[in-house]
Amino acid sequence: MMNILSRLSWAMLLLLGGCAVLGNGAVSRMSRGEMDHAIKVGHSTKADIVAAFGDSHVFKFDSGYEIWVYQDRQSVPGFLRYLPIIGTAALFVPDRSRELVLLFGSDGVLRKYRLHQFRS
Repeated sequence: MMNILSRLSWAMLLLLGGCAVLGNGAVSRMSRGEMDHAIKVGHSTKADIVAAFGDSHVFKFDSGYEIWVYQDRQSVPGFLRYLPIIGTAALFVPDRSRELVLLFGSDGVLRKYRLHQFRS
């Protein structure tokens, strides 16, 4: 009995320790309140956002407007899902994603932003 419990404990440790994180993690670490404090529409500049969140994916338009996208995704790596016992436990660990999308005007000041949270 102790051997089975020991194996299950190790399996859960591997599962929880084996979560993959994509992105720089800044969006996932911040609470909604911290994010609202760090991001001010009409006031925050590109430099302010880089200081708070780091580098992002940038989409530039001819008009001078830019869209910046930050994505963080936490999930169990696919290979763990095929391991005995661990794979079964992985079914109960939800994937979590957060995406922050910011729109900057041609003057470099933030115009709008949206935070999307996904769970699967």
